[in-house]
Amino acid sequence: PIDELSVNLIGYQNLRPHELGEFRELLGKIGLKLISELPGESSVDDWFNAFEAGVNIVSDLDVWPRTLAVLEGRGAHSLELVQPVGTKNNLDFFTRLAAFFSSEEEMRLALDEYRQRDSKELAPLRERLKGIRLAYCIGSGKNYEASQVSGEGLGHINAFLELGLEVEIVIQERDDKTAHRRVQDSLGALGIELPYMNFNDPGVLAPALLAGGYDIAYCLDHLKSQVDLAEVAFLRMGSLRPGIVSMVDNARRILKALSTDFETRYGRFSW
Repeated sequence: PIDELSVNLIGYQNLRPHELGEFRELLGKIGLKLISELPGESSVDDWFNAFEAGVNIVSDLDVWPRTLAVLEGRGAHSLELVQPVGTKNNLDFFTRLAAFFSSEEEMRLALDEYRQRDSKELAPLRERLKGIRLAYCIGSGKNYEASQVSGEGLGHINAFLELGLEVEIVIQERDDKTAHRRVQDSLGALGIELPYMNFNDPGVLAPALLAGGYDIAYCLDHLKSQVDLAEVAFLRMGSLRPGIVSMVDNARRILKALSTDFETRYGRFSW
């Protein structure tokens, strides 16, 4: 039987224990419980249990048509929610989820409490990241992670913006009028108003990064050699973590990528 107050997470990063604790607690504020995380590192039990959930929370409806058709055939509902990476994305995620269950006020109070926990610790980290230029690299055919391809691959972009970085989107795409029109339409549909540039092939990413004057690039592992060639700091796509609880860790992760080997090893002794 379907449990109307149980949910599946489909197409998101698998939650680590402390992230899962936060997620379950916030769900509990409006009487919900998590049944399964799919597909990620899910077990056979996760797939069996998925049939019990009344609501499927999905990172991108277009990525999972057959899976959702089976689950919805049993009476479950599907709700597409933005990746919960970054404070704004988390607020949007849980606010929209609560609205689906008509429990906005209870969730608002819970979110206010969570936001206050890390605000003091996050402020100095945000100050250190302010003005850092980041190339957000998307469009590679080698990316098969659902949590990364959903939302045109831009699900983590708000986290960088709210940490104070200057973000530009760098897209593996033809550099012609047709391609630019397609990119502009996609960005417009997502409500993203950021500068972007196209590069034709992975082998010419380095010149594009040099031309953009970036400090750090957020991209897939197979592009790291091009990032190194441009002498730009590398941050692996997918390394940012979901949850309000993870924002301090995300800021530190970015700062670590920007630091030299010397700073990484001895920075804790600075005064």
